[in-house]
Amino acid sequence: MHERGVRILDFGCKGAFFILACSAIITPICLVDMGKTLQLNLAQRGGLETARGLSLVVVVLVSGWLARKIKSTMLVGAGLCLVALGLFLLGMTRSYPTALGAMAIMGIGSGFIEALVSPIIARIHPDNHEHHLNLTHAFYPIGICFCVLLAGELLSHNVPYRLIYGLSAPVSLGFGLLIVITGPPIDPGVEAKSGSYIQPMLVPFFWLAAFAMFLSAGAEAGFTYWTASFISRYHSAIPRFSGIGTALFSGSMGIGRILFAKLSARCSLRKMLLAASLCGILVSGCITLPGNLTAVYVLLTAAGFAVSGAWPSILAIASRRIHCEKTSLLIMVSASGIGGFSAVPFIIGSIGDRWGLRGGFFLIPLLFIGTSALLISMREKKDGHR
Repeated sequence: MHERGVRILDFGCKGAFFILACSAIITPICLVDMGKTLQLNLAQRGGLETARGLSLVVVVLVSGWLARKIKSTMLVGAGLCLVALGLFLLGMTRSYPTALGAMAIMGIGSGFIEALVSPIIARIHPDNHEHHLNLTHAFYPIGICFCVLLAGELLSHNVPYRLIYGLSAPVSLGFGLLIVITGPPIDPGVEAKSGSYIQPMLVPFFWLAAFAMFLSAGAEAGFTYWTASFISRYHSAIPRFSGIGTALFSGSMGIGRILFAKLSARCSLRKMLLAASLCGILVSGCITLPGNLTAVYVLLTAAGFAVSGAWPSILAIASRRIHCEKTSLLIMVSASGIGGFSAVPFIIGSIGDRWGLRGGFFLIPLLFIGTSALLISMREKKDGHR
């Protein structure tokens, strides 16, 4: 592929992750107002993310097959258009079942982005994909940071949450059309081959990576989805301050991923992830304790660093250590992460209905403990591969 084509794809992939982040975080920021309007309990609010996540997982698993029929860039662009449709419907919905359907549509579109962007990046940067995966994934927390600050400020000025959804939809549609019209098709080497989903599952290391991805993504989802509600409930904060808390978490996550990208050539990704996960145990445990808002902000910033490198770095480790067709491998590991990201918000909400949201947050340190144990098991090869 020509250098111009690589630049276009790089830009498109970063933009896709930015929009993916905005679409994922807009509901948690609007969740307090939406929950009051639709009269939802905590489990139902968490169930919105589960609906998005379940459809996302299904699409991720079939996207490799679809990518053999349709070019990957076309699928990513179509995914952004579906995200736009889901955002528009969420701004219009008057009932919980309709909201679940809109979240499922958004999950379908997000699935194409989640599944195909990382393999595209790995394909066009085969010699340094650790760096470029972390750099591209950094636009996810950057998108979250941008969206929560803007949405939180608008909600603080009594802008209806429905209008925020309505304003977000055209942005996603615009990026989708941009990629479809101007993005060059990725060459056929990036598409998954028939039966290639079985190959990764025959390698024991795959299961270590998959379970580590599930747990670490669950910890990230717990903070991403419930931070705004946690601050609003226990610190009586207006949406602006709830948005600031989520932005601090996401901003530090973005900085952390850039740092992981810079250090990946000189340091062991596994050891960096283990250190971050061990810190995550302490930080997430402290967040559940009573304290003032400033202390919560500091802990959320540290928590963002703790989860920052997990998703892209586990993908990079799996890609380096498991010798099989890369698209299917990355899709399968990503699907594990999506499963964790989808399940944990609902579990925290269900616990929160019985023991309070603070009680639900006690799940997050347990996820970090499990991640740390798995990372310890993922020992380095003697040949130096990470």
